[in-house]
Amino acid sequence: MIQRRITLGYAFYLGSGVLLWFSKKQQVVVLSTLEAMCMVAAHCATQALCLRRILDFLQHQQVSPTKIYCDNKSA
Repeated sequence: MIQRRITLGYAFYLGSGVLLWFSKKQQVVVLSTLEAMCMVAAHCATQALCLRRILDFLQHQQVSPTKIYCDNKSA
């Protein structure tokens, strides 16, 4: 039996330490790895915006843009 659910995740670093990480088996079935990577990239971008707002509130402003790296070239 083919399992079409994969485990995806991401981590946010502040300096040299991990600030937040997320790992979860997908709840929805996707037909391609590209679709799965795009879904997790969108979730990651949403979390990045929230973290930037929290850090801004704590007066730790981020001067450079948040970089999101993906290990899938088509995504």
